[in-house]
Amino acid sequence: MNILSILVSLVVWSTILCTTWADPQDAARFRRLGEEAMLKKNYQESVNLFTQLIAVSPVSSSYFKRATVYFRQGNYPACVEDLNHALQLTHSTQDGERMLLQRAQARLHLGQCTLAAKDASTIQTTQAREVAQKANECASILTKMSRYVRAHGLSTADARGDMKKLYALPAP
Repeated sequence: MNILSILVSLVVWSTILCTTWADPQDAARFRRLGEEAMLKKNYQESVNLFTQLIAVSPVSSSYFKRATVYFRQGNYPACVEDLNHALQLTHSTQDGERMLLQRAQARLHLGQCTLAAKDASTIQTTQAREVAQKANECASILTKMSRYVRAHGLSTADARGDMKKLYALPAP
C-alpha cells in the first residue's frame, strides 16, 4: 500500500466515523438556528447552518429546509438540486407532495414548464393545480414564441426580449 491509498482510507474512515457518531444535539441546534436565521431573512447564514445540518443528518427534511431557503433567495437551480436529493430520501407521501410542489414552482421560475407541469400534475391540491395551470400556460407561450421566431426568421434572443408582445400575436 502506498501513502496515497493510506491517506484516502483515513479520510474515508474519518468521514464515516464523524457522520455515524454525530451528536443528535448538533442536528437539533443546526436546525433551530437555521430556522431562526430563515425567519430573520438572513438567508446566507441559514444556508450555511442547513449545510452543516446536512453534514450531520443527511435526511430528506434537511435537504428540504435548505431548498426552501434557496427558493426564497431566488436560487432556483440549487433549490431543484436539493429537492431532487430530498425526494430520493423521503418516505412520506405528504412530504413528497410538498417537495414536488416546491420543485414545480422552482422549475416554473427557471422556465422548465414541461417539467414543472409534470411535477404539479402528480399532486392533487388546489395550489398544485394552479402551478400546473401556470406551467401549461408557460409551455403554450414558449410554443407560440417558437413558432413566431421560426416564421419570421428571428433569433431566440430577439424573441425573448419582447415576449409579452409575442404572446399577444396570433400564431402564424
